Amino acid sequence: MSTSIQFANQRIHASARVKSTAWHPTAPWLALGLHSGDVTILDTSASSPTVVRSFRVSDKPVRAARFVPRRNWLVTGSDDCVIRVFDCASWALVRAWDAHADYIRSLDVHPTQPLLLSAGDDKLVKTWRWDDASPSSSWHIQDTFAGHSHYVMQAKFSHEDVVASAALDGSVRFWRLGETAPTLVVPNAHGGKGLNCLHLDADRVVTGADDHTVVVWRVTSQRGRVTAMDKVRVLAGHTGNVSDVLFAKTSSRDLVVSASEDQTVRAWDVASGACV
Repeated sequence: MSTSIQFANQRIHASARVKSTAWHPTAPWLALGLHSGDVTILDTSASSPTVVRSFRVSDKPVRAARFVPRRNWLVTGSDDCVIRVFDCASWALVRAWDAHADYIRSLDVHPTQPLLLSAGDDKLVKTWRWDDASPSSSWHIQDTFAGHSHYVMQAKFSHEDVVASAALDGSVRFWRLGETAPTLVVPNAHGGKGLNCLHLDADRVVTGADDHTVVVWRVTSQRGRVTAMDKVRVLAGHTGNVSDVLFAKTSSRDLVVSASEDQTVRAWDVASGACV
């Protein structure tokens, strides 16, 4: 039996340059954030996806987008430094505010709390809380995490109260909601090269960087604070900067999937380190 994994390369929609994507967790929708400042929603339930809606968000690129299914929202972050919230029933703009002093690179949604996480070229990571009881969907800033010395390329919620961030300063930082100082700073995580992405799965982290490698780490926590991040495996094979990574599973494999500026997507077996 073959152990290789086959990727199907299918052109599903012609658009301006895609800067961000977001899958809806329950509906068959894929959101495309475009360099043109538009967002396109595709219905992927059929073999040939169809456009549900396409609308203007900004006159600047949309670098981040996330669905919030429990509120039926789509949230975007763009190079005009504004976070916008759209209603997925009418696609009307619900809320917009100046969130960062430079390009917004990353958004994430807390799995249970009414919190949005943002990161940008102003070197800051922020959390925003919305009021579930308010019909006007009022928002306010909850946390500002400062310490990175270069653009923050991605930030993710980890455990219930933990945030992880990766930046072009080459570091990974872990933060706890409600505290301003990081619980852990891992400098030079990829030998001094800039980090572009990270993904978390329980006590594991995977990072991708400008050294063309993907690294799997094991994290240690004490009383809700991440205190150590130890290298488990380096996955080498890309010939360009690694732009996105994630953990994935099949029925028989524990995988990391990576995308690179070398125009390839690779799937790696976490146990062996082999590209499959």
